[in-house]
Amino acid sequence: MHFGHLRDAALAAAGLSLAACASSQPPTPTPPPNADFHVVSLGDSYGAGQGAPNDHRWWELCKSQWDYRRCNRSRWAPTTQAAKRLADAGHPIHHHSFACSGADIEEGLLGTYDGQESNPGDPPLLPQVNELAALAANPGDVDAVTISVGGNDVYFARIVATCMLPDPLTCKIVKPDVDQALADLPGKLDDLAQRMTQQGVQVPANRIFILGYPDPARDANGVLCNASPPLPEPLSGISAADAGWTSEYVLPKLNRRLCLAAGQHGWTYVAPRDEFKSHGWCADPIDLQGNWINTAIQSGAKQGTHRGTMHPTRSGHSAVSEKIEDRLTTLLNNGSPASDPCPNEPVSAPPP
Repeated sequence: MHFGHLRDAALAAAGLSLAACASSQPPTPTPPPNADFHVVSLGDSYGAGQGAPNDHRWWELCKSQWDYRRCNRSRWAPTTQAAKRLADAGHPIHHHSFACSGADIEEGLLGTYDGQESNPGDPPLLPQVNELAALAANPGDVDAVTISVGGNDVYFARIVATCMLPDPLTCKIVKPDVDQALADLPGKLDDLAQRMTQQGVQVPANRIFILGYPDPARDANGVLCNASPPLPEPLSGISAADAGWTSEYVLPKLNRRLCLAAGQHGWTYVAPRDEFKSHGWCADPIDLQGNWINTAIQSGAKQGTHRGTMHPTRSGHSAVSEKIEDRLTTLLNNGSPASDPCPNEPVSAPPP
């Protein structure tokens, strides 16, 4: 997910260009010799680890900041963390990710995609479902799949960008488009399920985990963010009314549609941690238990770009990873994973 109009202050000051750092090919996965449990990740920036680069040293952008720069894919991504902890505990597990920042269902999972940072002349990335199918052509080749998708389909970036605008503009600019996108999302999720079947993905449906999105819009007391950080933080433009629209309307609708699709197709829905509701972007970033969602300033300091804005920090991705680890542990113990309950459908939208 990306925010086109936010300024990339750190890079502008340094006069650097990220284009020279971008790689056209992802690293080749090398399973450990004894790995017999294989996990694959699909999806967008929340699945790729955006907002939590491998290193926090902005002056070493070309060194080892991402596992795969073209997708801003990080070793702090939730499924990557979960698999590593299980491997470190002695489980014979291997994980490979195709998740790519900026991807949505049609452009990324079902269709080709250029990636978050591509060089001129780079061939488009193959559809993620096709990549999964190549690994999961036979039963047992892939044991579990995690999917983070839907946020870009309902205009995540546009929501953030317009909600930062001062009154009287605010989020109402994008609300009609978001409502239509939410109405279209179930059909897109049906297309995703159908394509996986058509491509011959041999993974039991209940081992396909679709992840809900956390609430980014509340402070340490669970109160809606209300233009609280001081300037020059760009997110200071988000009022409590704007935050309420996303927290109490858009997110419950989005997650309910993901959950209902999981029930329809036999997938397992993994709800976001409730604790995010006291660790939003306006919680105290100095407190180690503070915000689990990056501000724009934090994103610039960590990765030299705005792209990590409103994405989980390392702590936030770790919180998501714990729920994934629980589900994978259930499978490793020959259990059957259970879906979390679906959120209620909001009756009406708070006025943005």
